[in-house]
Amino acid sequence: MVYEFLDHKSDVYVRVVAPSISRAFEEAALATFAVMLEPPSVRCKKTIDLKLEATDLEQLLYMWVDRLLYHFDADGFALARAEVRSLRRAPAGGFRLSARLHGEDYDPESHGQKVGVKAMTYSLMSISRAPSGGVELRFVLDI
Repeated sequence: MVYEFLDHKSDVYVRVVAPSISRAFEEAALATFAVMLEPPSVRCKKTIDLKLEATDLEQLLYMWVDRLLYHFDADGFALARAEVRSLRRAPAGGFRLSARLHGEDYDPESHGQKVGVKAMTYSLMSISRAPSGGVELRFVLDI
């Protein structure tokens, strides 16, 4: 497994280890949805294109998960797979992310219904080099 859930008193603490920052963001998306529903039950029936800009990687991670939660709450979009097409430094500084989200309309009967995630937080957030040479993300989801 590329992501795991760590101990936390009241929220969900996520750790992702991946070979690249793009893959780490994709796995962070899957981990977020694994808290709310059963990801293997979601099919790729529709897509959402997404572009984000942020001043640093931490803000980009926050905005990424926050936007995923927005699409779930506002649009009823259940994620099956996230495809980060580009994640790079912006010419004027900061970072840009371009992605495509694959999934379908959320149906609690077929996708399950676990814990509701209220928000992404900056609490305990870190982005670092993993001992394996890849990237490690840690973040907390407010439930």
